[in-house]
Amino acid sequence: MWTKKGTSSGKELISRLMRWRINPTWYAVVLFTAPTLATLVLLFNYMLGFETTEWAILGSWAEL
Repeated sequence: MWTKKGTSSGKELISRLMRWRINPTWYAVVLFTAPTLATLVLLFNYMLGFETTEWAILGSWAEL
């Protein structure tokens, strides 16, 4: 355990946690794909004339 081996092991542990194993571009792709697709689906539904959701039936955030 790093607590028994001293601060050098603690620094090594933190450096391993902070090391990037995947290109940061992929994190951006993963984080922005779902919201972008959801927005596009809503936009296309609106453009095709489908009914929009009545947000009032979902209730207010205070009721959660």
